[in-house]
Amino acid sequence: GGIIIPLQMLAIILTADEPKRIRQGQIARADAEGALLGLLLGYVAPSLYLALRPDSLIAAVWQAFPIYISIIKVFYSTLRRLVTRKGATLDGYWATQVTYGICGLLGLASHLRVVYSIISSVNFIGELQSMFLPSIFNLPPGSSTNAAAWHMLKWDNALMFGSCLVAALWLSIELGKGLEGPTTIAFVQGIPAFGPGPVMAAAWIWREKGLREMRRDLDKLEKEEAEKELNKGNVEAKAIKASAVESDAGSGVETPLKRSKKSKTKPKRLD
Repeated sequence: GGIIIPLQMLAIILTADEPKRIRQGQIARADAEGALLGLLLGYVAPSLYLALRPDSLIAAVWQAFPIYISIIKVFYSTLRRLVTRKGATLDGYWATQVTYGICGLLGLASHLRVVYSIISSVNFIGELQSMFLPSIFNLPPGSSTNAAAWHMLKWDNALMFGSCLVAALWLSIELGKGLEGPTTIAFVQGIPAFGPGPVMAAAWIWREKGLREMRRDLDKLEKEEAEKELNKGNVEAKAIKASAVESDAGSGVETPLKRSKKSKTKPKRLD
């Protein structure tokens, strides 16, 4: 976690392109539903089975859940596109939000399971700090193997939690929110209280919501600009037509317009 998660967060930050997402629209429903189904069948179901029937072989097979998720997602998304009417635009916003919500709940359950043993402690904050905050000093010589493993695990958690916090704050900056005080405090307090999973899920839910609102504002602005251009074109066309009529009326040249007017005003001869 202390290596993979920071690298993953870095990749997300470097490849995130909010302006492009705003221009191109929401995630396609086929991809969003495929990711949701892959999460449920490729991760949630095997995890529940492992929890109900713990076994070393099942645990070993469970480790490949990212592959299961990817296979299910690709298969479903491809099939969904084949049965979808050509040219139809299906929005995957709500499927995406549900996926993030499920990930957040799973992370919350996992985090609460870890801190459950100290929730009833009198010094809960101190116990929480000792559980997650690593020491900047090396362990004294002769420390037990368990103490060394716990020391390494706390640094692993610190790197994982810290990278998630940075990524969540970066998302707020990308949406133009900046480092607002309440947002920063919520993220900083939320990670030790609820775990990095729920905080990151909330950040992504908030991000998708922000992108959708920006897209609506952009569509509204483009529609208003198009209406202004249309009205401007109509006004210019009327002005050109009026100018042509005035120019035609003031010249001495015989034109179709003048002949038409003369034919209308010419008195009929009485026989």
